[in-house]
Amino acid sequence: MTTHELVDLEAAVQDAIDPVEGLARRANIGIYADLSPAPTRGDRLLPERLIANLLDNAVRYNHNGGFVKVLAGTSDGASYVTVINSGQLVPESQVSLLFEPFTRLGERINNGDGVGLGLSIVSSVVTAHHGKLLPQALPDGGMRISVRFQAAEAPLTSEQDRNIRQESSTAAVE
Repeated sequence: MTTHELVDLEAAVQDAIDPVEGLARRANIGIYADLSPAPTRGDRLLPERLIANLLDNAVRYNHNGGFVKVLAGTSDGASYVTVINSGQLVPESQVSLLFEPFTRLGERINNGDGVGLGLSIVSSVVTAHHGKLLPQALPDGGMRISVRFQAAEAPLTSEQDRNIRQESSTAAVE
């Protein structure tokens, strides 16, 4: 990771929903979002790509009339994004394999969509940002994929910054 910008996962989710809405609408898939600020630090483009890939997969590998639910927020010192979707049954033994490059679940291979890199990119972004990836197959089909990154504090206000600098210079004189 070469840059350490402040990134709000909530805003990245909002941006990623727009491109998949048309596909979801055509498949009668409802997208539901429960979002709160989720600040972290890192390369701004990578978490945005991660979220776009999660949402794209959640819609593409769903079923007509299904759902996608996306959550973002902070808890226990971490900022998180969780994507839950209905869809085909995923054997628990296959979950970790889905994050390997060029790997897709059985019937997905012949559907003509993508080449099996979306979730491997998700895994790489999580690794690059020292995050945690928590995938889970749901008992009735579909997946729950959570990604957690270290939460970032909000940027300092100019007054807070000034106070810190003043305290530092006073301490250096003493």
